Amino acid sequence: DSDSATQSVLEDVGTSLQNAGDIGDSVNIKDGFAVPQYVEKRDPHDPTFDEVRAKVEQRYRDDRAKQMAEERARQIGQAKTLDDMNKIAVSLGLKPDERAGVGESDSIGPLTTEEGRASVYKLNVGQVTSEPLKTENDHYMVIGLVARKDADMGEAFQKEKKSLEQRLLDEKRNVVFTT
Repeated sequence: DSDSATQSVLEDVGTSLQNAGDIGDSVNIKDGFAVPQYVEKRDPHDPTFDEVRAKVEQRYRDDRAKQMAEERARQIGQAKTLDDMNKIAVSLGLKPDERAGVGESDSIGPLTTEEGRASVYKLNVGQVTSEPLKTENDHYMVIGLVARKDADMGEAFQKEKKSLEQRLLDEKRNVVFTT
């Protein structure tokens, strides 16, 4: 992370300053440069209530926001049909997102891994996920399957089937031989 790298560089330069009012050499940082200045010395101490209050309040807000998001996702997940899901979402002030043409290797919003999308592939048309799906970055999703288009196994596939099988077999042989 560039912010932590910048902070680390400034701390390294800042430790070389000895007296209050000293100014250090300019340091290159993201989008420009910085000039550190020794403002005051604070010895190690137990933080006061005022010093930690903002951090505690922010952590509480973040935790409460995650709880509320999960509660809302569970409410939406109680829907039995796609129409119910949309009605509940709209009543909560959320906008349903419909995506067409999502393939097996495509991400579904923040669901980028095969494991994350596995439960979506098991849905039947018109079915809604009963449990919200938690993503890697603490988002929740409730998904309903509008339509499914299975692979076309018609004439075009039958013509290419033998060549596909032969190509896959050749790739496996190459792996074995190179190993």
